[in-house]
Amino acid sequence: MLKSDHTEIINAPHIAPGEIFFRYFKIRFATADDMFAMFKLRYQVYCEEMGYFPNLAKKQSEMDEFDASALHCVIEHKHSGKIVGCMRAVPSNQRRLPLSTYLPHVKVGPHEMEVSRVVVNPEFRHEVDGYKIPGLLFNALFLAASHVVDEHANGKAYLFIEQVMARALKRAGFDLSQTPHMASVSFGNGKISKKYLYRVDTFTSRQTRPLRKSQFASQIGVYLYPEKYERRVNSDSVCPAIVRQPSRQQNALHYRRDGQLL
Repeated sequence: MLKSDHTEIINAPHIAPGEIFFRYFKIRFATADDMFAMFKLRYQVYCEEMGYFPNLAKKQSEMDEFDASALHCVIEHKHSGKIVGCMRAVPSNQRRLPLSTYLPHVKVGPHEMEVSRVVVNPEFRHEVDGYKIPGLLFNALFLAASHVVDEHANGKAYLFIEQVMARALKRAGFDLSQTPHMASVSFGNGKISKKYLYRVDTFTSRQTRPLRKSQFASQIGVYLYPEKYERRVNSDSVCPAIVRQPSRQQNALHYRRDGQLL
């Protein structure tokens, strides 16, 4: 599983990241009812904030052909019920991933995934209820991604990201291996982004440091895959009572041919 150093994530040295996170947020697999809010959040970040995909201005929703087969995780703000973060892990159906659009020469194995569309509402990136939480929600999403990849892709995953994002993930303690592949990606607004392909092997013997077994990472695993964890979580815990998540089949999305969610 992706390991992460949480010691500098939150400006509250006596409060564990998991205690802050689960006090204010839930993390879970997305259901069909979450899709509109999730695609809206992606539009807010990629289109309104970053200026990407100007052709989506009328739809005000960012989605693509890979969303139908992806496993989506969302972060929900408990007080408001808003979806404030999301990510997806795309399986290599027909040996193709989102990266294949820009790197068609890269051979994708049958049991690999690509982690992408990792976004956090800008209102919740740095602070919640007076607590400084730089990186906390992003960290939670990538830890969720590592659980999903371990469960569904034997720990093998790709990230197709800019180097600045890779450096941020490495500073947070995530292990990435850069491949020789890169591509210049145009987002339709005149901006060109240089993206690099990274391999993430989340299931390796070398990832045995205590960080991999951190309480925060385990708590996220309990929320996503409760059947894998034998320990009980009591009502006084920062990770409250578990509600079993719908199966992947129950979470399957259905689209019309024009790509819109039914």
